[in-house]
Amino acid sequence: AEQCRRWISRQLTLDIEDDPKLSGVILAMALCVADEAQDEIEDAFRDSGTLHVFAVSGLHVAMLGMIVWQVLKMLRVRRGPGLWVMVLVVFAYAFITGWRPSAARAALMVAVVFCAPSLDRESSVQNNLGLASLLLLAMDTQQLFMPGFQLSFGVLWAIAVLTGVFMSPLSRWMQLDPLLPVEFATRWQKLVVGMRRWIISNACVSAAAWLGSLPFILLHFQVVTPVALIANSVLVPLSVAALAVTCVSLLAALGPFGGLQVAINNANWLLAKAMVVSATWFASLPG
Repeated sequence: AEQCRRWISRQLTLDIEDDPKLSGVILAMALCVADEAQDEIEDAFRDSGTLHVFAVSGLHVAMLGMIVWQVLKMLRVRRGPGLWVMVLVVFAYAFITGWRPSAARAALMVAVVFCAPSLDRESSVQNNLGLASLLLLAMDTQQLFMPGFQLSFGVLWAIAVLTGVFMSPLSRWMQLDPLLPVEFATRWQKLVVGMRRWIISNACVSAAAWLGSLPFILLHFQVVTPVALIANSVLVPLSVAALAVTCVSLLAALGPFGGLQVAINNANWLLAKAMVVSATWFASLPG
């Protein structure tokens, strides 16, 4: 795991080593360790309620799984063996990042979600969450009292339960006019509806996550960050883009694409810069 971490660190900081502040942010997101970022930056993300972008989540694991799956399809690997390879890669990533509660939870849940169809089963988010928590607590019951465990499971449970509740009253804003057949809708109308759907879904997920984390943050840290409701709607899409670029950079590192990798790393630097500026601005708002 340490050797892999060192290799990833070298590849992701290629040509941007002279900026330890932003390269630390990139490594913190890729390796899911907030300690990689400098204290002032970590404080900005914490005070804006967005420090979770430095923790392994379903976002990290799903993106990794999707890329691995596409590579396997290009190599014409059959579905059955391909699923097991993807699950092994996901667990290897969780192991490399330290097997933290959020990493273990995400890896276990992704394994269940992808393997369920092979057993003719349908997966449910709450059932998967329960199974992951049961397996982790069977390995170490003391995790139940760890803030990381409580936040990881509490937030995801809140997202699963509350997001649909929040989106239901706004559903008419996420759809075309019911009297307008889809084939007659213009591109502009479809674009507007798509933008509304993206904004509303992001806002509802952010609100559900904030409510899910609130009791645990109050209990352990005695802090309330209402600005997180807005900050997450900006920082999460930026982190999605940064994670995608990170994965592409590591793929480029496996082949003779040195020049391309340097360009990709510099694009990742720009995304990290945007994240730091956004987090710092949100953290500076009064209240």
